[in-house]
Amino acid sequence: MHDLPNKIVNHLGFVMNVNLYKKEGKHFIEIVVPLSAVPVSYHGVHHYRNGSTKQELKGTALNEFILRKMNISLERQPTSKTTLEDIDEGAVQSFIQKALRKQRILESAANSDTYIILKNLELVNEQGVLLLAAVLLFGKNHNGTQRTARYKIGRFGRFLSDLKHQDRSY
Repeated sequence: MHDLPNKIVNHLGFVMNVNLYKKEGKHFIEIVVPLSAVPVSYHGVHHYRNGSTKQELKGTALNEFILRKMNISLERQPTSKTTLEDIDEGAVQSFIQKALRKQRILESAANSDTYIILKNLELVNEQGVLLLAAVLLFGKNHNGTQRTARYKIGRFGRFLSDLKHQDRSY
């Protein structure tokens, strides 16, 4: 009864309650397994339970699982190596012109500099660092992010609830 909790901590890295019970003259052990927000690592392999099945998570699937469980979206993460020089001004201006034609932004936006436009589009964090979404949308070079990025693009009417068309890239 003393060794089992220690072995669980050593192999799995978290504490579980181990209880000894007696029923009808027979002893049995109950191991209370807490709900885990992250996959369980056993001998360097990460496992995840989905209903009645156990799945092994590796690479990108493991990263996405952890970010999703922590309620973190990848595109909202700051980019450490990207600056405004990595943003395609032509792509930003093309976006502005199309948004103006569809009356999705104010005309004053056409006179704003790229940083202000990106900030107003919430593509820059509070510290002034570009988010990955800015690179995916307007970057000159995606630095390899394009290979694993998935796009879900929608065209809306005058209101967000008026979805006219959507396209996905998976």
